Parts: sequence; C-alpha cells; structure tokens
Amino acid sequence: MRRPSRYLTLVCVAFILITLLAALAGSGVFATADYARRTGQPCPVCHENPTGGGTLTATGAAFVRGGYQWPIPPGVEAPSGVRIPRSVRLIVGYIHLVTAVIWFGTIFYVHIVLRPKELTSGIPRTERRLGWASIVIMAVTGTILSIYRYQETGSLFRGTWGTVFVIKLAQYGIMVIVAAVVTTVLDRRMRAARRAVAPAPSPTEGITPETLSAFDGREGHRAIVAVDGKLYDVTESKLWRGGVHMRKHEAGRDLTEALKGAPHGPEVMERVPMIGTLQPQAAPAKAKPPVWSAHRIFIVLAYLNLFLIMGILLCVAWWKWGFPLREAPPAVALPGQVVPSKESAQCIACHTQNALLRAQVVEWQRSKMAAAGVGCYECHRAMVTDVDAMAHNGFTVSVLVTPNDCARCHITEAKQFAASRHSRGGDILASLDNVLGEKVEGVAATVLGCQQCHGSQVRVDAQGIPLPDGWPNTGIGRINPDGSRGACSTCHTRHLFSVAVAREPSSCGNCHLGPDHPQKEIYEESKHGVNFVANRAQMNLAVRPWVLGEDYSAAPTCATCHMSALPGVPVNHDVGLRIAWTLRPVISTRQENWEVRRERMMQVCQQCHSPGFYQNFFVQFDHAVDLYNEKFAQPAQAIMQRLRQAGTLTPLEFDEPIEWTFYLLWHHEGRRARHGAAMMGPDYVQWHGFFEVADRFYNELVPEAEALLPGVTESFLQEPYHQWRQP
Repeated sequence: MRRPSRYLTLVCVAFILITLLAALAGSGVFATADYARRTGQPCPVCHENPTGGGTLTATGAAFVRGGYQWPIPPGVEAPSGVRIPRSVRLIVGYIHLVTAVIWFGTIFYVHIVLRPKELTSGIPRTERRLGWASIVIMAVTGTILSIYRYQETGSLFRGTWGTVFVIKLAQYGIMVIVAAVVTTVLDRRMRAARRAVAPAPSPTEGITPETLSAFDGREGHRAIVAVDGKLYDVTESKLWRGGVHMRKHEAGRDLTEALKGAPHGPEVMERVPMIGTLQPQAAPAKAKPPVWSAHRIFIVLAYLNLFLIMGILLCVAWWKWGFPLREAPPAVALPGQVVPSKESAQCIACHTQNALLRAQVVEWQRSKMAAAGVGCYECHRAMVTDVDAMAHNGFTVSVLVTPNDCARCHITEAKQFAASRHSRGGDILASLDNVLGEKVEGVAATVLGCQQCHGSQVRVDAQGIPLPDGWPNTGIGRINPDGSRGACSTCHTRHLFSVAVAREPSSCGNCHLGPDHPQKEIYEESKHGVNFVANRAQMNLAVRPWVLGEDYSAAPTCATCHMSALPGVPVNHDVGLRIAWTLRPVISTRQENWEVRRERMMQVCQQCHSPGFYQNFFVQFDHAVDLYNEKFAQPAQAIMQRLRQAGTLTPLEFDEPIEWTFYLLWHHEGRRARHGAAMMGPDYVQWHGFFEVADRFYNELVPEAEALLPGVTESFLQEPYHQWRQP
C-alpha cells in the first residue's frame, strides 16, 4: 500500500466540504415549482418561508397529509399535538448532516487515498470505529427527524418525498449490512490470510520473490528490498519510514529496474545492511480452481458502498431540485379552501362586523389570492422601520401595497415591470405636460388628471398615513415612499386582482384614450377591436397562461400584442419590448435595438397573418411615421427654434398663441396620426390625424410664425413636400 499523496488528501477533503455544503442546501420538506403549478398557489401558502421549502404552514401540512391533493380533501387537517421544538430539530439535523459527511468522507477516503485493492490486511482500526460511530449516530438522529416529519405532516411515505425517503432508507440499510459483513467477517479473514502468506517471516530464512512482499515494513514486519539479487534491510533507515521511500518506492519488492530511473545508482544500497541473496522461486503448486478470496469480496462490497452513496446523494438532490414522480392533473384552487392566517382572519372579522370595506372583503374572497391563503396582512404588513408604516389595531401595516410588496411572491413580474416604460410614468412630473397642468391649469386639475394615470409622488405624515396631495392614486408610474415605482393594481384592480380584468382593452383604455393618445378609440375602430366585441365570449380572458392560438383565437387585445404569451414565448410585464418606434415626442425616433423589438411584434402578427401581409403593413406604418417627421414635425420644431433664437418668443412656455399651436400639432394631432397608423385605425390616420396636422401647420403655425418673424418659414416651404402650394 502506498502512502497517500498530499494531492489525493486535498481532493478528499475538498469533496467532503462540497458534500457538506450540498447537504446543508437540501430541504427538509420536498418543495418544487411543480407543486406550485399543480395547485396554482404561491410558495407562502404551504411554506413559512416565502421562497418555498422548509417548515410547512398548516395548509402545507394538510396538503401533504391529504396525499398531495388540491383542493385539500374535506376533513383533512394539519396534525396537532406536542411537537419537537425547532431548535432541537436544528441541532439534530446539523448533527445528522455532519455525521453523514464524516461517514461518506471515510468511505471516499478508503477509495481515493487508501484504495480497496491495497487493503489486503483489512480496514484500519480508526476508519472502522469512525464508520460504526457514524452509523449509530445517523440512525438515532434520522429517527428523531423522521418523528418530526411525521408530527408536521402526519405522513412519512406519501408522495414523491415518501418514495424518495423509502429508497434512501433502503440504501442506508444495505450500507449497514455491508458494513457489518465487512467488519465482522471479511476483515478477520483478510487479516488471517495475510498472516498465512508469511507466518512470522524471518530475514534469516531463505527469501524468495514470492515471500519478499511480506517484508513491507508495516504492522511490525521488517522492511526489505531486493537489488540485483541481493537483499537489503532498510528497516532502520530514515528514508524508508513506513516501508515507503520518497512516496514512490515500497519495501517488499525487487527494485532493480526502478533504480535504473533513479537519480542515483545501486551504490547507495551500501548504506544499509545486506542480509543475503534472493532465493529462486519455489515450484508452483498444483493449480486450484479459482476461489473468491475475502479481499476480492471486500473490493466488490467497497464499490457497492460507493454506488449506494451516490444513490443517497441523488435522493437528497431529488428532495431539493427534483420533480414529482407521479404526474397529477392540475387542480384549480377554489375560494374558501384555504384558511387565511390568524392576522388576516382578524382583519376580515373586524371589517365584516363593522360594515367597513365589506365589498372589498367579498371581492377578495372571490380572488385567487384568497384561494392561495394570501390575505390582508400578507400584503399590507410592514416593518416598524418602513417609511409608510402605521400602527393599526395592534398591527403594523401600510395603506400602500407597492411593487416591492408584490415582489415577495411575484419576483419575476416585479423585475420586468420595473424595467418597463410604464414604471417611469411618474417622470411626467418634470415634463412640459406637467408645466401645462400645474401652472396653466392648476395643481388640483393635475392631481385628479395627469397624475391619476402617470402616477403621483406619494408622501406620508409622521404616523405613516398618506397625504391627500398624492393619495389616493393608482398611476402606473406612481412614486412610492419605499422608493419603488408603479402600482400593480393599476391593471390588476383590487381586491379581485383578476388577470381577466387586466386583459380587458378597457383596462388599458382607462389611460390610453382622449385627444392626445386615443389608443382605445383607435382599437375599437380597428378590425381587431371589432372582432373582440363580437367574440368576447370566446376570449377566455381568465384562463392561464392565455396563449394566443391555444387558449383563444378570436381577436388580439392590447395585452396580446404588447405582453401576453405566444406559443414558445412567455408573458412579459415590460410592455415596451415589442415596440420599435417611440410615437410620444415631437419627432418620432426608433428605439434602441428596434429591429429585435420589431421581430418580437411580428411574432405576434404571424399567429394570424401571413408574412406578406404584416411585412407590407410595417412598411406602410414606417412610411407614415417618416412622413409626419419630415413634412411637419421637423420643420415645425426648427421654426420654433428660430423664433426663440431671434428673441421673438419669451422663455416662458404657453404665453404666446404659437406655442399652443405647436403643442397641439405634435402632442394631439401628430400623436393621433402616428398611433392610428400603428394600430390600423384609418380614420385616426386621416381625418383625426394628418388632416388636422396639415390644417394646424399651414393655416395656423406658418401664418403665426411669419407674423412674428417674416421669412422664417420660407426655406422650409421650398422643400418638395410643400410644393403643392405653388401655382
């Protein structure tokens, strides 16, 4: 047997540490996204940890006890009675994991460092004792953890967790049996066989190549090597401690050939005693039928143990990252199936008894939130350190539910929304529109007008109560006290929070309508809108995941084109990912990566239209935008800049008629023309769009500019676009 190299030892230690970290990452309760999809419930319904895994709630325990059926069968409740304290479970679980790593590490040490083939005289005493101590400790701690599991769920063998547990338990049992056979039977036989090979060998007797291996310097034997037929005793040499020289050459062998590749010659052997010569090998005995020796059986069982370790680690990985072994049809959670938390139950009882917000309670009871056990407190709870926290009947809550609060469960949706143009709607507070609203019209008009769609800046008083200068408000880009932007309830109206409401075109039309951005009116005029009204009953607005061409096909809605799922394309709450142009400013520009965005939009179009149809449409649309930019917007903006440079306009906005004329041209008529072109609304392209743009440009802007600075428009009107005016 060779002395273990430092490299192999480091590899073994690294494996043990990695195994420990992997084990600590495991979950005591089987939890996967598959169960969430099957039940339609978020993680906090079944787990106290909002991210899933770990200790079960009463609902989660009942779900397990009911055989993983959802809705939970009537009469199935979470187990009750005295439970093992969590602190005890933590300590026991930690000991269980550490012991498992030590046991597995011992087995890997035997395989990687000691090597089964080299253990001809049995397992070293230290490893043997360490292995059995680990087995006993794991049996005790595993039993305690199993009792805790049963107390928590009322079951040990149900569902995928139970199946994996049985497999893991069977593998553990086999490993214990193997350990018993190896340490009580094979170990003794290997030691006896070792002694039988060279019974009390003596260097004074004739040593043959066959018996030389017994003088390996281990277990009290002398260390003897052979070189050129001579025998040398290296037992007392400091360079041969443990029967190994330079971690490479071993005693009990003929080193004649090995010396040829050494940095020195045979003369170094003169430093140790020569005790004789190597005798010829005895005549071979009559061949006997091959018999499985104890050592060979030991090697087979050692590798069986290694295989079983891999199986147990697979079970642990399955608990953490696996999937249910038995598929079950998805179930739809029914309102009232999940009992709300005790905090939310108090909220509901109080508001119901006092007839305050009773309609909101009823709406919530109909919602998916109620079916998931997500109630008042789960959404409105706050930390005392939160800016908008307020004391309310013994609870610390916040009136506002911001995207940060929704992100406790809806992490992906919150991130997508935060990256969208919608979340920046509150930026209007520093724009020209806000100057018009607050200065020209008045603050009160802005609070109940612009800010109700774009969002206000919500401030709270010392008690955490929102102030009336920015609340109530569900603007899409609302600036919240916690630093987040937006309000999910803009589209998912509280307290039903229905996806069907969010998918309604009228939900978008709450803001996207009127003289400056009439998307709702344009949609209703288009073939898309006509089809939606005529076939609304076939739209399946409440279905999940609501994939075009699979769950519905009658018509697209706003959500269909801008964010909803397509075959192979998931829903995304960043509504700008499929928009190539920005049609909002004075002059339209293409978005960054507009080709990619256009391609995404064409993925929607191709579900209903042929490539020739939608590709030609986008050519027409681009030409319309270019026409608006080049013929009207760019000249109008340049004329206004020349007037300001000439000093004919004051720095104050909206104090001269031409500033109103220019604003209406691009902000109202210009947007209508561009939006009409984008959404197939011919009347808004023509009569509500380009006709009014042309009327405003030729009959108002140009005469007003000439009156202020004669000749200022002449160079622009010489362009080919305007030659129609020449006789």
